[in-house]
Amino acid sequence: MKIKTILSSTPVIAFIGFWIFAAILYGDVFYMAEQYSLFAFDQQIMEFILDQPGGKLYWFGRLLLLSYHEPWIGGFLMSVLLTGTVCLVRKSFALQGKWEWISLLPSILVLWYLILKGQNLYYQQEPSVVFLWPLAVFILAALVSIAFHFISGKPSQPVSSSRWGQGICGVLFLGLYLYTWTGKENERITASMQRAYQEQNWDKMIQQAKQAKQPTRNVAAYHAIALLQTGRLLNNLLDIPYQYPDLGLINRGGLPDDGTDLYLSDCCLSSGLVNTAYHQAMERMVIDGPSCYTLKLLFFCSLLNEEYALANKYLYLLQQVPFESDFVRKYMPLVANPKVILEQPFFNRILALKPTNDSFEQSYRSPLFIGYPITGNHIRNQQTFDVSMAACLYTKLLDEVVNRTRPYKGKELPLIVEQAVVLYTYLQKERTTNLLSQFQIRPSTIQQVENFLSQYVKDGKVADELIPQLQEEYGHFYPFYYFCQNKIDEEQMKRYQILMKGGVN
Repeated sequence: MKIKTILSSTPVIAFIGFWIFAAILYGDVFYMAEQYSLFAFDQQIMEFILDQPGGKLYWFGRLLLLSYHEPWIGGFLMSVLLTGTVCLVRKSFALQGKWEWISLLPSILVLWYLILKGQNLYYQQEPSVVFLWPLAVFILAALVSIAFHFISGKPSQPVSSSRWGQGICGVLFLGLYLYTWTGKENERITASMQRAYQEQNWDKMIQQAKQAKQPTRNVAAYHAIALLQTGRLLNNLLDIPYQYPDLGLINRGGLPDDGTDLYLSDCCLSSGLVNTAYHQAMERMVIDGPSCYTLKLLFFCSLLNEEYALANKYLYLLQQVPFESDFVRKYMPLVANPKVILEQPFFNRILALKPTNDSFEQSYRSPLFIGYPITGNHIRNQQTFDVSMAACLYTKLLDEVVNRTRPYKGKELPLIVEQAVVLYTYLQKERTTNLLSQFQIRPSTIQQVENFLSQYVKDGKVADELIPQLQEEYGHFYPFYYFCQNKIDEEQMKRYQILMKGGVN
């Protein structure tokens, strides 16, 4: 009976509830905050933090954040802090019986704040706040408890927890979980995909992306990387919808940000633009300071550029970071060993896509991992063809799609390409005489495109109110994507106008 009473007490319920959130539900977000941080005991390495106002506080916060290298450990440590706050608040204000649930509120509000920050927990912000806020509230609760101890004198007689109070505790946690699961779906999925990207778990990334009801650009970008790495880019490009919601991110200058820097370097690297990825990662390190995530990316770029001395320096820095020794041990044998590098599927695909000639980045539309492939003078193998074709399909450049179909003359086109070509013949009838006769076009595709155009497309567009109804049936159909998805959101355009440079949505 005594064990049952302990297990049903508010502190135990709080600890379990906090751990489920901090280790399981939001564990990947906090893990990515740890990866976007950097901590070492070497003061010279940490000079960029220690020299800031409040640098020692950030240093300590980053030390605590190391625990999230394993989310279950980080979740345990955070739960201890939050549960400690619950106990201190309960003791300070003598909250017992049906009022015990009130002691959860300060800790719940801390988590609510961290949830509301979303990707800004680690995107262009100081990631140590993950632990500094729970720690600050714990210290404040401790000070209040000490003050009340001297003021109030004798402690009140203990009263057992009431079921009503326990029920409210359950409702508080349930509300927290539901909001995190639904309201912050894209933030959770993006962090999970970034972690899977580090692990090169492409199938997990693809499955994660499919779970998003309305994926953001971040989710779409990492989904494309996974499809590229598994050779499924053209076959599965339309597996997710493309009408991006606003993430509400804030950049380091306090201005609205569309989150491009979150995935830009990874997409450039994965599409073979190693030097561009190098440039973006170096820029991020100069402005935001070094992080584990950025150092790993810089290592990959220097390794693929055969800058082995530089690659060793990045590995040395990572070796000074607790818990990063596994990464160093895994990749150390690849340094100055091109044959072993080529044996790695991840690096092999990147090198197959690497440009063969130099040119200025400013010559292409942004982002470059889309702007470069839509130029048609670099296709030399199947990988570059798939990336180039996918970029043209994504940007709705049907002229360029048709120009890239020459290798398929007399053959069957990939289904999404076939749908785009048939659509092109209806949109540009005067320029496409006998175009379809050059390929083995499925009659069913012609009929589907014709039916879609005649039923739903009026004056060159589909009515907005019809789009949700058509999503389920036509979600994998290119004409639906062409007319109904990846449309410019005027409100977002105004919000991010400062950042816009005539690039691709």
